[in-house]
Order: sequence, then C-alpha cells, then structure tokens
Amino acid sequence: MRWPNPRLQRTPSAAPPSPLSRKPFGDPALRCLLAAALLAVLTGVAFSQNLPSLLARSQPLILPQSPKTVFPVYADQRFRFLIDGGGRSGGGPPILVVCRAGGELCREVYAVTTSGAVFGCYPCDGPSSIVISVTWDFREYRHKKYVSIPLRTSGSYMFPRSIRYDSAEQTYTFLMNPELPSPYATTLRVRAADLENALSSQ
Repeated sequence: MRWPNPRLQRTPSAAPPSPLSRKPFGDPALRCLLAAALLAVLTGVAFSQNLPSLLARSQPLILPQSPKTVFPVYADQRFRFLIDGGGRSGGGPPILVVCRAGGELCREVYAVTTSGAVFGCYPCDGPSSIVISVTWDFREYRHKKYVSIPLRTSGSYMFPRSIRYDSAEQTYTFLMNPELPSPYATTLRVRAADLENALSSQ
C-alpha cells in the first residue's frame, strides 16, 4: 500500500498530515485478515498451554531391587527421577522413570513437550572443535508438540544427565548433555503439576 506523496498533494495552505491520523489498516478486508491471523495465534498459544508437558504410561512400574540396572538422576522432596536400564520385569530398552519421593509408585515418562525446549545438534552447520563419537540433530523437533524420551543419536540413547528444579516457575529442566556448550546442548522442561498428575492417574 503506497502513501500519497504530500509534496504532490499539498496546497499552499495545507498542513502536512499527522502520523497519528494515518490508518494503515483502514481496509476492512485487511482488518478481517489480520484479526483472523491474531485469533489463530492466540488459540494456538492457549492450546499449547493446555497440553500436558509430559506423557507417561498409565501402568505403574515395579522397578527391580538390584541397583545394577537402575541409575538415579535427581531426587528432591517430591519426586525421584531414574533411568531403568532394562532390569525390570519383561526387560526392554532403557526408559526414564519418575517416582514419588519415599514411595514405590513409579511411571515411565515416554515423551516431553517441545515448549520451552532448546534443541542442539552435533555437528551443526560448520566445523566443530569438539570431537564426539556420535552425531545428532534435534532441531527438527522444534516444530512438533512432543519429543520421545530417550532421544536417539546416531549410535546411543540420550537421557537427562542432570535435572534442575525452578521453584518460582514450578518446573523441572532436563539437561540432556550439560557438559556441552551451545549449540550442542539440549534442554527440556516439564511442569511439576504434570508430574503430580501422572503419578496420581489410575
């Protein structure tokens, strides 16, 4: 949309148009289009906020008593996070497990939201001074609602190496490879309320 040239439109007695009087969205069709786009954005944001930040199996887990296949990651007064390497009844691939602190009730966490996540890659778009035996590019997950846990590299599983709790936001941040700097590192976030709901569901 082109503005009229004031030097061609102005008469000797005319004052220059005020910027406040201009109506760049005066076209009714354009206003309707912008309103529809804004509504779609707001609806999408609300929808993502209503989604749980993690997906957990409904069936409770019975972890083996042997510590040889169960590896603790983090624990506080509310939850314990463990990696079960496959020693549970029935075996299977390694999984991420959340349990109530001081209790035996556990669930497998098999997916985490991509909202608030930072996805890394190795190697990325240029040469790297760091040498790692496997490769990954998790940036493709940015456009998905959830990402499966564990993450898969070219030759390994990637679980949280450490977990950080934010009491102000009531969230747990999964640091997948905290020993690496950006752009290699990946972090995921879940809400404490969703962990509680996962352990409370029957």
